Amino acid sequence: MFGWFKKQPEQPKPGETEGYQMGQQASQAMTAAVDDYMTARFEPVFKNYLGVFNDCLDRVYGDHAPPIIIARVEFKDFRENVSGLRTKMLDEINVAMREWIDLGETIGSRDLLDRYIVNVVDEYQTRLTMAGLQLTIDRADELKAADDKWRRMYPAKAAQFPLDD
Repeated sequence: MFGWFKKQPEQPKPGETEGYQMGQQASQAMTAAVDDYMTARFEPVFKNYLGVFNDCLDRVYGDHAPPIIIARVEFKDFRENVSGLRTKMLDEINVAMREWIDLGETIGSRDLLDRYIVNVVDEYQTRLTMAGLQLTIDRADELKAADDKWRRMYPAKAAQFPLDD
């Protein structure tokens, strides 16, 4: 009722506290190193992928197919390219972070570091995909107007690309 008979948690021994703190510091240093590497190496890639995708959206205004259809295909290709980055990123990070991974192995936190790296890469991919989607959404009015114009200019071709209901 009052907790009188509860077993009190054991107090850590002096050496254990130091070990725990050292482990915490090593873990923080490892995750900071991963974060720093991700920023330095992959943020420029992020911007480049979006720039290339934006250029692809700039080129959807031709006479061969409706701009919205081409934009959808371009976004699908963009998503596939982003998905293809995952393995390449993980491989590169594992090579670049070899010393930190070895340290993680030594102190028994390799699995945690591996999970952290996978999580960071997955978040990067999600963020990049969502940024590409937002870029497409931001251009939706422009794409719709161009699509309507294209359908008026090329009614025979437009019949081959029915509008979604």
